[in-house]
Amino acid sequence: MTSSRFQKLHFNIVIHTCIIIYLYEWQSSSSSSALFLTVAAQNMLCIKLADNVVVKIKSPWVSWFKASCFPAVASLMLTPFIVYKIFPPEIKHSADAPFLAKNKLEEMAPVKRDEGIMLGTMLVTIALWIDG
Repeated sequence: MTSSRFQKLHFNIVIHTCIIIYLYEWQSSSSSSALFLTVAAQNMLCIKLADNVVVKIKSPWVSWFKASCFPAVASLMLTPFIVYKIFPPEIKHSADAPFLAKNKLEEMAPVKRDEGIMLGTMLVTIALWIDG
């Protein structure tokens, strides 16, 4: 295969992969935003509008979660399948992948001090977001 044909094939694979990642990210972001009341501003706006028209919602966060749980989780579970069917991968099996992954993991250095601090900061941030 000539170099230009290889570059064109590589470019097409990269573009194809980017489209798949974008579509999945867009749909999963929309689903997770709909799932939790406090994630997106429009969710709080809906509660405020309902409150203005004298619709009293007891425990709005729990009510919102219960109402949005099935559609959001179903969407999160079905999206990868739908994207896979619309844009099937060109390479579905690679015998070398486990070997290459093992070699790359062995080449990586252990977690550095700065990376450990970042990991700890993220875990504390998530814990405070959930329980704070």
